[in-house]
Amino acid sequence: MLPDGTPDPAALAGAFIEALSAGAVTGEMLADSVIFTALNAEVAGRADVLDRLNDPQAGAPYRAAGWEAPRPADAGIATAAAPATALTVRGTLSEGWRWSALILTLQIADGRIAAIGQQGAAAARPATPGLALPDSLKAMIGSALAGGHPMLLSHVDESGQPVLSFRGSTQAIADDRLAIWLRNRDGGLARAIARNPRVALMYRDEDSKATYQFHGRARIDDDPALRARVYDAAPRPERHHDFARSGAVVVIELDRVQGYAGLGPGGQVDPIHLVRADRSSQTTD
Repeated sequence: MLPDGTPDPAALAGAFIEALSAGAVTGEMLADSVIFTALNAEVAGRADVLDRLNDPQAGAPYRAAGWEAPRPADAGIATAAAPATALTVRGTLSEGWRWSALILTLQIADGRIAAIGQQGAAAARPATPGLALPDSLKAMIGSALAGGHPMLLSHVDESGQPVLSFRGSTQAIADDRLAIWLRNRDGGLARAIARNPRVALMYRDEDSKATYQFHGRARIDDDPALRARVYDAAPRPERHHDFARSGAVVVIELDRVQGYAGLGPGGQVDPIHLVRADRSSQTTD
């Protein structure tokens, strides 16, 4: 207890974590206008926050975590209460949970918790040997430009400098291969991959938060049937840059694909970590 009669913030935080672990947080611990904030989720008001904290399903990680003692933190979530003491508490989770740990930031003012911020530390995800792109991801790649999310390609030029470029014609041509229509078959990308075939790509949809990384090896493929297939499947704006079809097809043999279809209150949605079986020993996180 502090000299003014209000609970000591560290003691209050410790009592809160003990109650949280038992699914028995009480309203006396929380301010009337308390705010709970997590990834893509915000709950305001004592009653609703209590329901969220004590919910059997949503609160399962709280009961499973091994909690450390509270310690001072940066300000974290801004609240109307001032002055406030900011404390952080880390809870470690065992293997099998979506997170390796939960981190709670508590804002304490006038002897009550005014704000709770929750974030998770992502658990290590073992790679799945055998690389086969899900159909949903193939569709995302094929519609990336039309959806306003063109694929970003990284390669290393002839001087060793990493180079980034958007590639609107990127498409999946097999479970483990991507292809790009390259307008200039004699340009920098073609010369670069002849020397160093290693490339990386990224897909990001800021609305859904879908995020994927692709690592692989690129080469030029002059097969006439494949050229026709890739050109015809490219978005119209890309085809209109090369009416003469004078470009080339870049095929990317994928070695690793990692990412997720979006973010929700529980974290990553449908995460994947795929590694080509014959190269799994050569890849790292």
